[in-house]
Amino acid sequence: MPDFLANLLVLAEANAPIVVGGLVFLVAGLLFFGLTAVAGGEGGFARRLSQKPTDREEISANRKDKIAKVLSKVGESLPQDMTDLSRVRRQLVLAGYYSARAVPIFYAVRAVIAITLPVLFSLVFPLVTREFTVSTAVGGAAVLGIVGLYLPVMFLKQKIGARQQQARDGFPDALDLLVVCVEAGLSLDQAIERISREIGRSYPVLGENFRMMASELRAGQSRTEALRNVAERMGVDEVKAFVVLLIQSEELGTSIAETLRVYTDEMRDKRVTRAEEKAQALPAKLSVPLVLFIFPVLMIVILSPVIIRMMKVM
Repeated sequence: MPDFLANLLVLAEANAPIVVGGLVFLVAGLLFFGLTAVAGGEGGFARRLSQKPTDREEISANRKDKIAKVLSKVGESLPQDMTDLSRVRRQLVLAGYYSARAVPIFYAVRAVIAITLPVLFSLVFPLVTREFTVSTAVGGAAVLGIVGLYLPVMFLKQKIGARQQQARDGFPDALDLLVVCVEAGLSLDQAIERISREIGRSYPVLGENFRMMASELRAGQSRTEALRNVAERMGVDEVKAFVVLLIQSEELGTSIAETLRVYTDEMRDKRVTRAEEKAQALPAKLSVPLVLFIFPVLMIVILSPVIIRMMKVM
């Protein structure tokens, strides 16, 4: 037993940075668990386990609201450029964040991540390596600070692209439903409210935007303004063209059903065209992994026996 303890101490001495880092993370986890357990006072952890799901959801929503308020105050205290503020606000709307506190929260999240990553790196890096130098630590912290500053921007762009792609894919189906509803005798406002419920099951982005448009119409906003708002929220060219077409059709007094049917056919042709373009671009995209990965392996498999035989003969 003493030999086992001695060997364990020697092993721990040889890997001191790793052992210290593991202990730090273990202590942090235990502290977090303990604080969570006693946060609600005496028996708080057991009481939260016995709560109903609706109660836990309400508590979670309240905590998120408190965190949002804190982040909002932090973001409002940061210096902001009005031009950049307007651009960020538009990007957040395109990403589906419509709250008035979205912009300051976004700035606060960027600042928190840009500060937290370098701090964590400065604390953990000396514990996991023996080749610690000040220049390496400062350089790594600076790189992580820049990465943390732009991570939320990259996430925002990715989410905008995903939402717009979903809107493009589902827009022809939404127009089909709109044509059916209008031809069945519903008004345009009633048809929009109906498709907001139906299309939201398959394409949540379209359902959300049409639902907001229906709410604006019920609140008394003009149809023209509501149509322009939905085009701004989605940022898709097809939707913008559809809005312009509806506004012109309403101003000129032409049949909305006929206008929708013609535009629906056009949208379906565009979707087929996009699919054909992707199919035609596929061979060119496959050539890169083919040349880099598959062709060298084939050459090795084919030429290896020849090379081995030549080496034996020589």
